[in-house]
Amino acid sequence: MTAVRRVNISDIFYNEAGDRWYKVKTNFITIDEKTAAEKKTATFQLVQASEFKQALDVFMQGMKDTMADFEIASITETMIMDVFGADLTRTLADKAAQKEQA
Repeated sequence: MTAVRRVNISDIFYNEAGDRWYKVKTNFITIDEKTAAEKKTATFQLVQASEFKQALDVFMQGMKDTMADFEIASITETMIMDVFGADLTRTLADKAAQKEQA
């Protein structure tokens, strides 16, 4: 590992058949009620797939129940080798309480 960098990822779509990770940049489209102007908000998702087409299919399958309007701005293969889930249910307050008890 040569560097660690923070990236805001909003969703991760796992696919056991995939051996690569793709980063999908998605623009969610909203309409400002006052000005009627269209606003695009960029988000990033990680998709596990074996090839570009499969990454697109896995992403679209994961987004099928989404009610929001969106457009795919880009799909790029990453250098990420693996993604591990984390238990984020513990809060900082829980950690502090645990330290006090020790």
